[in-house]
Amino acid sequence: MSGVAADIQNAIANAGGSTRAYVGDGGDISASALTVTANATTLADAFTKSIGVAIGSFSGAQATATVSSTTDAYIGKNADAATGPIVSITLAGATTLSAISSNTATAQTRVRRSVSRA
Repeated sequence: MSGVAADIQNAIANAGGSTRAYVGDGGDISASALTVTANATTLADAFTKSIGVAIGSFSGAQATATVSSTTDAYIGKNADAATGPIVSITLAGATTLSAISSNTATAQTRVRRSVSRA
């Protein structure tokens, strides 16, 4: 135990990336049906705990969690591409495109202080 104490903590969690499902440039498909699915789950968890015990104390804690991801399902060229070959698709049934993204960012900070006397 001391007369004056300082405690500063910082927790950072970053999660990101890309999930893509596609029939790309120049694809040639003949089928009864077509299903293209992109499914992404991204988690970022940051936790910090600060405890200060002294006659005079300063405690600081910060937690930051960030999720930045891209989930795409497409036929043909990517939206970012300038040009590309033609995609040829012949189907007797349905076409289903699905892009599902589940993102969770959790930041927790716990600060506990005690004051004691000499």
